[in-house]
Amino acid sequence: TPPQLLAQFLRYLANGVVSPAPWVGELLVILLPLTLLVATLWQLRTRRPAGAGWLLAFVSATLLLLFMAANEALRVVSERRMRYLIALWPLLALLAGAGLRQLAGAQRRLVAALLALWLILGVFLALTSDLRYELGYFSQSSIHRIMPVMREQISPSDFLIQDYHVAALDTRRYYARLLDVDWVTLGRFQEDPYETIRPVHAAYPYAWLLYLTKDRVGFADLPQALGRVFCERALEEWGLTLERFALHSVENCPDRPVRLEFERNIRLTAPEITLRDGRLRLDAHFRSVDETLLARYSLAVHVIDPRTGQRLAQGDTGVGPGAIVPLRSEIDVRALPPGEYELRVGLYDWQSGEQLQARDLETDEVGDMHMLQRIRIG
Repeated sequence: TPPQLLAQFLRYLANGVVSPAPWVGELLVILLPLTLLVATLWQLRTRRPAGAGWLLAFVSATLLLLFMAANEALRVVSERRMRYLIALWPLLALLAGAGLRQLAGAQRRLVAALLALWLILGVFLALTSDLRYELGYFSQSSIHRIMPVMREQISPSDFLIQDYHVAALDTRRYYARLLDVDWVTLGRFQEDPYETIRPVHAAYPYAWLLYLTKDRVGFADLPQALGRVFCERALEEWGLTLERFALHSVENCPDRPVRLEFERNIRLTAPEITLRDGRLRLDAHFRSVDETLLARYSLAVHVIDPRTGQRLAQGDTGVGPGAIVPLRSEIDVRALPPGEYELRVGLYDWQSGEQLQARDLETDEVGDMHMLQRIRIG
C-alpha cells in the first residue's frame, strides 16, 4: 500500500537503522502530494526561474508519486523489491547536495558539523550494526560475532552442519571457508533433510550444528537420524546456537572438568559464570549414566550475602532428560546494592523436595549447597 511503501522507503534511506511507525507512512501519503501542489503553485505565482534545488525536488516527488500510482495498479513493489525505487536515490543525493550548497553560503560551520556527523555515524554503524543489505532487503546477522568461538572450538577434522536459515546469513560465501572445515547446509524443507548428510558425516568424530536458537525444536531428531549423541551446547548467543555431537556414545564426547559430584552418579561440570546488564548467568552441563534420572531434578542457584548468610536472590531451573544436559540459569541482580556476594548451588527433586548431597572436587567439601564463586556487583 502507499503508506507501507513510503515507510519502507524511509527505512531504506536510513540504512535500516530507523523503522518508521505505520502512521508516518499514512501522514506522508497526505503531505507529499499536498506539499508538491502548494510548492508548484507558489513557484508559478512568483514567476522566478526554477533553480536546481526546485527542479530536483519536483522531479523526485513527481517520480515517487508515479511509482506509488503504478504500484497501486500493478502491485509489483514488495519489501524484497524496494530496489525498483533506486532511480530516486541519485535524485535525492543531488537534492541533498544542492541543499547543503545553498546552506553553506550562510552556515558553513553547521554544514561542516553535519558532514562530520554523517561520516562518523557511517563508521559507527558499520562497526556496530548487525544489519546487512542483500537482494533488496535488510536482515539481521550476528554470525560474525560467533566466528571467534567457532574457530577456537571446531578443529579441521570436525564436520559443520549449518541450518539453511543460518546459511542465508552469508556463511556459505564468507564465513564457513574461514574455519577450514568441511561443512554442509541442512535443508529442513526437504522430505528427508539428512539424506545428503548420512553418506559423509560418519567419517568425522564430531559434528557441529549451527542454527537459529528459535528453531531448536526442529533439530530434536538429529541424533537419531545420524546415529550421534549430544555432547554439549558450546554457544548460545545473539540468537544463534552451536552444538556438538559425537559418534555412537557419550564416552566419545570430550570431557569437561567436573566441579560437583552428586549422589546417584550425577555430575555437574565446571560452570561458566558471567554478569552482564544486571543479569547473573550460569552455564554448565549435567552428566548421568541414566538418561531419565536428571528429569526429576532442578538446580537451585542462590545469591548469598557472605556477611549475614541471607539469601538475596534465587533462580531454580529444571534439568531435563538426557545423559548430558546443558543447563543455563539466569538471575536478575539489578536490585542488589554494590558489593561482594557468594553464588551457591544445590540439586533437589522437584517433586519431593529432597536435596542431593554432593562433593566439591575443588575444596573436597560435602553438603547439599556449595559455593561456586564469589561475585562482585557494581
